[in-house]
Amino acid sequence: KLVLGRIRFFQPLYRQVFCHWFGNCRYFVIFVSYPYAKIAKFINMITHDLRVMADAMLDKKAQNVVGIDLRTIGTAITDHFMICNGDSTTNVNAIADNVIDKMRELGRKPIRTQGMENNFWIILDYGDIVAHIFLTEYRQFYRLEDLWADAPQKEYKDRPKSKKTTQDAQ
Repeated sequence: KLVLGRIRFFQPLYRQVFCHWFGNCRYFVIFVSYPYAKIAKFINMITHDLRVMADAMLDKKAQNVVGIDLRTIGTAITDHFMICNGDSTTNVNAIADNVIDKMRELGRKPIRTQGMENNFWIILDYGDIVAHIFLTEYRQFYRLEDLWADAPQKEYKDRPKSKKTTQDAQ
């Protein structure tokens, strides 16, 4: 990642980034080789992936689903954390399996997984998003949200079912 001033750029998206400051540093010029539509699509893809991941967690009764945007922190190793917990090791494993399945439907496979053997704390690394799925006691002990308290956080809740869906089910 390349950071210029207060603006963050993703090097894979840009081949050339040139920033020239004028006078009091209020104005800048950026020359890029990719159109803005592709960049906007990439950003929308990330937010869509976050929502799909949160929904996959909530489908399997995950609790306290929180997304942390680490892009504002220059030292972070990823762009987003998705954190949740389950009450049992079986629940933690089911959440992780559902996240893997739903993300595969989007064409994304985890780069690395860890913790699938004991199901106390499972980490699914997708490069720009890292999912942490805890057993409740472990989440209370490690408190990742407190470690990354400087970053903006978003809590995800179950979406209400649409009226069409509930009427069709009846």
